[in-house]
Amino acid sequence: MRVPSGYFLRGVDAKAAHETEESPQTRVWLDEYQIQRWPVTVSQWLAFLEESHHEWPKEEWIRVSREKQVMPEILDDAPITWVNWHDCKAFADWLTSRSGRKYSLPTENQWEKACRGVNGQRYPWSDACPNWQEEFTRQADSQGHVLLRSIGKQKQKATPFGVEEMWCNVQEWCDDWFLLDWVNPGNPDNEQPGQYKAVRGGNTIAPGWPRCAARQRIEPTYRSYILGFRLVTAVHEAPGDQPVDGRVGQA
Repeated sequence: MRVPSGYFLRGVDAKAAHETEESPQTRVWLDEYQIQRWPVTVSQWLAFLEESHHEWPKEEWIRVSREKQVMPEILDDAPITWVNWHDCKAFADWLTSRSGRKYSLPTENQWEKACRGVNGQRYPWSDACPNWQEEFTRQADSQGHVLLRSIGKQKQKATPFGVEEMWCNVQEWCDDWFLLDWVNPGNPDNEQPGQYKAVRGGNTIAPGWPRCAARQRIEPTYRSYILGFRLVTAVHEAPGDQPVDGRVGQA
């Protein structure tokens, strides 16, 4: 899905923040990019494993998915989980070499803009608070286990750019090292390793779900049965007189 170049409102006002790392609200410029409509699926991941021979604990993923009752029967079109940040990076690099087009995990800025649009709405669909009981019931089985679902079934809650499932199914890895002071970062090019990578989004059992500004920090080697990813790619180079990617200004 295409996300055009321009400013968007990232974060929330300190009074509205659930966690301190969500504020302040700031205008951020991003160049145009494209982001996957849905998270990477089981079938896409298994095709990658077959072609690349990437080492990954497939049997452990199947066991955990069944034990946790998130996917009692493996679904080809459900989001892949049990991938750490390094696994996701390997997938992006493989797709880049296979297609000749550069793919990567989204930055936090790219993820949040795709999730909320340009005007800082609270949720992917609008500022309207969801009915929590209704959403939990929709995603759970009769025993209360939160299930992973096939992609493409939640079009009514797509983001302003038509991106889907940024509010349910799985949390998603971002490319960035997690920074508390993201307005004035000490690591602007994301080159100096930190301890944690940033994670966004989630389902009904994820902290902060489903506010667009919610953030989490997770060690890049960590795997979870509700943690997956999607990719981004550039559309074209921005004109030379435009602000650089990630430039911030006052909200």
